Amino acid sequence: MSTKKVLIETGKILITILLLYLLLKKINLNELLEIFSHVKYTYFILAAFMYLTGIFISSMRWNLFLSSLGIKVSLSALFSHYLKSLFLANFLPSGGLDVARLMFLGKERIKEKLSSTFMDRVFGFLAINIYVFLGLLYSLHDTEKYAKVVIIALFLQLVFFFMLFSKKTASFFLLLKKMPMGEHLYHIYEFLHSFRSKNIVIKALVYSFLIQFSYSMDVYFITLSIGKPMGFLRTVLFVPLINFISMIPVTVSGFGMREGGFVFLFSKYIGKEAAMATSLLYFISIFCVSIIGAIMLIRFQKK
Repeated sequence: MSTKKVLIETGKILITILLLYLLLKKINLNELLEIFSHVKYTYFILAAFMYLTGIFISSMRWNLFLSSLGIKVSLSALFSHYLKSLFLANFLPSGGLDVARLMFLGKERIKEKLSSTFMDRVFGFLAINIYVFLGLLYSLHDTEKYAKVVIIALFLQLVFFFMLFSKKTASFFLLLKKMPMGEHLYHIYEFLHSFRSKNIVIKALVYSFLIQFSYSMDVYFITLSIGKPMGFLRTVLFVPLINFISMIPVTVSGFGMREGGFVFLFSKYIGKEAAMATSLLYFISIFCVSIIGAIMLIRFQKK
């Protein structure tokens, strides 16, 4: 690993520790432990199952993009690749999930496989943006100071996404060729347009919304497991925003950013300690699902 990467990862560790310290400083640890001691495991298992459902739908979306490029991989194989990659991502730097997924797919037709993974991320990001946009509109009275600016920024992002797939704006992207590295950027744009079929776009969007809904249901069942139910609609609209925040690559595996998001958005409704417990249990539910991938990896090694 280069010196630059070591410094970046060290910086992430330090930021993670600092954010968690600042958050835990405001939390009553005895109350937090009390919440953990009364977790209802039936709801927690349901929560983990909802995350597993989200991974399965993610595999369906990935299969959609690969199939459109003429790359045939069974859905069960992609589901297995996703789970194994989810486990490995626990120990890899940011972006490790996608790198692992590509590794399991193999090196043949790597450019097409890379573009399918990229589009997988693009549509996931688009769905999160729409959920965040709706969530901020819903909570505008609580976050008026800064929400309007964020809403404008998200709206501009959504406009850009739709421009990306519109025939009417294709001439605009031709200008990329005149920019530094423009040929490479335009090559990516052309790859994106290979997925422009309305059928693919609509299916990918539906899958993307269902994926985020599954993750939100994971959190909803977790709040039920600790006896601090969060409103269903608030959970569905707020969790994608928290997922968006935790994707910002400044901490290790989103730690600190995710917890900060939960404490900031959930505390008003269920209290700081319950919000922190929800965040930690959300991570634990994801890790439990990733253990399935670990078992698959062990079986794969034995073969």
